[in-house]
Amino acid sequence: MQQFPSHYPLHARVFGSSYITRLQEISPGVWFNPYVTMNGVTIKYGVTTVDNLCADLLNWRTLYLAGRMHKPLRIIKDDARVRLTQQVNLTSAVRAALLTLPSNFSENELFERIAGISYTGDPRMLLPAENRGKVVNIVSKQGPQFKELYHRLVVALPGVHWSPNSSSIEQDISPKARSAHLKKLPVGLLSRVKQNYEQKGAVDKELESDEAAYWVKLAGDEQLSQVLRQELAGIVRYPATIQSVKGIASAGVGKSLRYGAAKVNKWWTGS
Repeated sequence: MQQFPSHYPLHARVFGSSYITRLQEISPGVWFNPYVTMNGVTIKYGVTTVDNLCADLLNWRTLYLAGRMHKPLRIIKDDARVRLTQQVNLTSAVRAALLTLPSNFSENELFERIAGISYTGDPRMLLPAENRGKVVNIVSKQGPQFKELYHRLVVALPGVHWSPNSSSIEQDISPKARSAHLKKLPVGLLSRVKQNYEQKGAVDKELESDEAAYWVKLAGDEQLSQVLRQELAGIVRYPATIQSVKGIASAGVGKSLRYGAAKVNKWWTGS
């Protein structure tokens, strides 16, 4: 705010940095400034702490920041902690996507599953407030960048085959192979998946003492893909809703109405 006071609405400048900090700390821990002009380009940017960012990249507690970083990025200022946790985040996205895909699929299907993680459960996708074709558009416009970002991570995983010159991917979908992906998912998602199965009584209690058998049992369940989507939606829904409400306080009523109108227009046009 000291560097760019004009980026902040009048009421935020009046109330000061302590007001901004209190709002920012509300889950998912981000303060956004929309419709900011930088070097002749209009942007929207978010402010958060490195601790909050790294925690979400590792654990997927809200997926608000981690999900946005599943897409191709340009790094402006490098940070060692963020770089390391981002690699974990990208690998986690690949594992989650693979668990929802069949034995044979295209690279675009993989990219769309990954890009769609952060929108699963987002209430804006159900209301006339978001472009209905957003995920497809993101992938179609950045296909080469997605491949550059994810190819080496995918081929490093056991049981997955993807030739550099091919758009087709094959994976081993046996329960044992899938369990290797499942048990390494971020704790924020994994704990919800375990709770889901335990509430349904889908796993025998005696299996819990045999960790390997436990994960193979869950990985072999036909409903796993559906459970993963359900729990991803559960993670995303609350922080996405809260952040939408926070936007009114952070951007001000005028910018919020402008931003909302633009979103509604994109929803109707599907562009």
